[in-house]
Amino acid sequence: MTDAINHQHSVRQSLIGAVILTSVLGISCGLAATAASNNFFTGGKPDGWPRFSEVLFFCSTTMFASSVGGWLTAGLFSGVYSASVAGTVAGMLLRLFLPLGALAWLGSVDPALLNECGAGRLLVLLYMVMLLTYTLLHVRMHPSRSDSHFYDHTNTRRS
Repeated sequence: MTDAINHQHSVRQSLIGAVILTSVLGISCGLAATAASNNFFTGGKPDGWPRFSEVLFFCSTTMFASSVGGWLTAGLFSGVYSASVAGTVAGMLLRLFLPLGALAWLGSVDPALLNECGAGRLLVLLYMVMLLTYTLLHVRMHPSRSDSHFYDHTNTRRS
């Protein structure tokens, strides 16, 4: 019975975290679009950010897949004690290597989009925002020491 409750709790936490990460990514992309339309990134040049819609689509889909996918992957295994470390590592690898792979792929396929159009800068900026959000979510959603079921402090003996 306890395993079923823990599983429901981890599924609920995973879904709440995914919604929060998606919301933060949407707000960040909206702020980036507003800044680009006001020529914030180009130093006031009137031509704006070239190919911004391509850059924003590439960066937002990459960061959505890596951050939400990493969160859900880590959350999928969090209810099972023996698999929680493997799930955490798998989520971290997905969160880290998907944006790095996207940067490497973009550099080999369309270097102009990476260098001149600012896809690399926006991807790093979104990565840092999502990493901060991910870290805060992990800290806030981690069970407190009194709620931990892995180690019961009340049943220890002093000798």
